[in-house]
Amino acid sequence: MAIRKAARLCGIPPQSLRDKVTGKTKIGRKSGPPTIFTSSEESLLKDHILLLAKVGYPLSRREVISLAINSAVLLQKRGPNNKVGEKVV
Repeated sequence: MAIRKAARLCGIPPQSLRDKVTGKTKIGRKSGPPTIFTSSEESLLKDHILLLAKVGYPLSRREVISLAINSAVLLQKRGPNNKVGEKVV
């Protein structure tokens, strides 16, 4: 199947697919800044937030951010410029 046709069927830009096929970008690579939490730490945080919602205490966006920042501080995680804040988590 042609790259352009496959890209159209999948709803992605043809150049993105071409870059993956030719090896220009690695499969599984994510755009944007790197995360400060490992995938297991992020999963634990997500599970905790979902558990709180399930038992009747859903968190607001601000509370989720605060929880993430506090978790980062406790785990001694730092973002760019050795800072922890809303833009880092």
